[in-house]
Amino acid sequence: MKILTELIPKDENEEIIFKVHEVTDEILELIARVEQSSKQELVAFLGKQAHLVNIYDIFYIESVDKRTFLYGDL
Repeated sequence: MKILTELIPKDENEEIIFKVHEVTDEILELIARVEQSSKQELVAFLGKQAHLVNIYDIFYIESVDKRTFLYGDL
């Protein structure tokens, strides 16, 4: 999976585009979390412990072998 981040001028609307081969439950969950961006936080689990992560602290998200990893200034 390739992830691209592009800085745009402040007067342009931000957007996220998902290009997928099929819409899976994982993709639907990711879309739902992005749509809840008014909270600007994601719930992330490290082991069994839940953490609230500010979306602006995430540089990128990677999904490998049915596991999702967040990378950034966490």
